[in-house]
Formats: sequence, structure tokens, C-alpha cells
Amino acid sequence: MPRIDVGTSIDSIKDEGFQPVPPGAYPVKVDVAQLQDNKAGDAKLLYMEYGIQEGEHVGRKLFDRVSLKEKALWKLKRFLTAANVPYEGAGFDTEDVLGATLTVQVGTREYNGRLGNDVLNYVKA
Repeated sequence: MPRIDVGTSIDSIKDEGFQPVPPGAYPVKVDVAQLQDNKAGDAKLLYMEYGIQEGEHVGRKLFDRVSLKEKALWKLKRFLTAANVPYEGAGFDTEDVLGATLTVQVGTREYNGRLGNDVLNYVKA
């Protein structure tokens, strides 16, 4: 087995754990876009990972799930419009989502005792 050298004493590394980005607006690029089943298994969702493009948190990742249930399609339309993703009729291509840029409004929430981020809204970049 090879030895791994991380370049610093492991004892000196502060273990601060995951910290969410502060609430606010962040310019992002869509790095991952996948069609997935929701937890209940009764609908599909669009899973996305965004990379923050500017500012103090450049390079950090944000994660988003947009339900494709009929009652939640308003959120999908808001995302597609803000990201300038072309759609026609009832459909769009996930390939057009990849690389799209937009600004996301982010908040924080507690889940199972841990603080995380929620994407609250989408705005054109």
C-alpha cells in the first residue's frame, strides 16, 4: 500500500466539520443535473449541484432538488427561466441545464441537528 503525505501534520489540522454558506445571493454554474426518483417513489425530481462562481465562497457546492410533481412545477419554471434553459411545450433537455449560470438565493436550515443550505429562489445572472 502507498503512503499518503498530505503536506502538513495531521494533528495540527482543525476539524471544523461542514459549515454551510451564509444566507444570501450567489452566482452559480450548474455542474450536475440528473433526473431522479423522489424518496416516496411517486414522482421524479431534478437533482442539481451548483458551483459558486464568485466571492468569498467561490468553489463551494450547493445542492438542489426540484420536484417534477404538477403542484411544484412553478419552481421548475422559475429555475428554467432564470438559467435561460430552453424549453418547448412540456419538456426540456437536461444537457441544456448543465453549465447554465444563474444566481441562487440561499438560506440555512437545521435538519437532524445539523445546519445546511436550502436554495430558496432563482434569479437571472
